[in-house]
Amino acid sequence: AVVSTQSGHYGRGKLPVDVDQLASVWEVKNLFPKDLVLWLRQLKIEFLKYTPNPALRACYMLAHYQNLAEDLFNAVFVSIWSDQLTEDQQDKLGENLKKVLENQSIPEVTLAILNLQEFMEHWGKGTLDIRNEVFAKAAKKCNSYAKALHYTEKDFLQQEPGTLVELLRINNTLQQPKAALGVLKYAQMNPSKLNIPEDSWYEDLQQWDEALSRYNEKLDQNLPEKTSYVLGKLRCLESLNRWEEMQMTIDKFWSENSNNVNERLGSRPRAGSDVNHRSEHCLSPEDRASMASLAATASWRLPNW
Repeated sequence: AVVSTQSGHYGRGKLPVDVDQLASVWEVKNLFPKDLVLWLRQLKIEFLKYTPNPALRACYMLAHYQNLAEDLFNAVFVSIWSDQLTEDQQDKLGENLKKVLENQSIPEVTLAILNLQEFMEHWGKGTLDIRNEVFAKAAKKCNSYAKALHYTEKDFLQQEPGTLVELLRINNTLQQPKAALGVLKYAQMNPSKLNIPEDSWYEDLQQWDEALSRYNEKLDQNLPEKTSYVLGKLRCLESLNRWEEMQMTIDKFWSENSNNVNERLGSRPRAGSDVNHRSEHCLSPEDRASMASLAATASWRLPNW
């Protein structure tokens, strides 16, 4: 059937699409938050205006008065993506959407793209060629952890590295301790395929006794860098309310690794002093602050002023 887009009389077939016009709209020119919101709204309206589906295009006249452009965006996008765009055009459109996901954290914009991808997954005839990791990170930036879990699980099933710790943390954030514990058990049962569970994972799951046991094992090995294990042990003891043991651990650490009292106060030892020849364990400002806070907590609880 002959179609006339100028007169507004639509035939039964698909309507012609001005892909060049759409390409100029989907191109992201800058990443300022205000401009991105306007870009998204314009994208929805233009896609509705040029959809090849006559029933959907007929809604264009109401797009400015109702929320139709937003409500119909997923269906309109798919109608253009599936039949009107070449593979090269799909790639360019996907690259622009990926650029938006990676360089901003506006919930309205991010969720629109995430919902679009979810719609296309259910549609079953192709999805945006964007890595699951990109979707997961974007979802976390706007606190959509359920969506982040979905894409992280897909990466896990594809044996992507680094997904175990993300699964554990996301499940823990979603207050799904059984699922998080299942991730940990899987890591324990498959050490050859995936990384051995990290000691901090047990802390994330509030498995304080197990975490404490692992930190003690590391400290017994007399590793050269043990500050992180000492801090981990102190956090576990704090959660277990074992204040005396906590204070003893702090005192032992300072006695072994501080040059002298002056060094603790930030002053420089005298030239020629014997302490200049003793080994010095340097703490980063962050570690020093963490240990000071834990020490203060232990002293307060004992009390030991």
